[in-house]
Amino acid sequence: MRERTKTILSYAFCALILTGVMIWGCSCFMPKPDPLVGWKVMDIGREREPVNDILKGDYQDFIEKIPPVGPKGSYISPIFIYEDMTGQHAVNFEYFKINRDVWNYYLFYDKNNKRIKVIKYYLGHSSC
Repeated sequence: MRERTKTILSYAFCALILTGVMIWGCSCFMPKPDPLVGWKVMDIGREREPVNDILKGDYQDFIEKIPPVGPKGSYISPIFIYEDMTGQHAVNFEYFKINRDVWNYYLFYDKNNKRIKVIKYYLGHSSC
């Protein structure tokens, strides 16, 4: 009887470990929620230049402060500026570390174009 109890406990422990691995593994591949649902890409035009200049200065400063990645370098995807119905803005770009990781950044701004929030998602490994 004692051996049977040990065997059952061993199987239960293995099942618990496998369940944990499966849940953790699957959560890594789950799509990330889109923080820009309901936002629209901002129209670029003359009336938008002051906003674009303020945001451009801030996001360029933010990008320059991302830690360097070594001798192979990095590059930035095209940068998109968004606006919501309340007049707040957001900036979205992907940061590629060559032969390393790819990150998706979201910078959020209040109505006065002051950065109030940053979200960073890991997208995967870059082979280029």
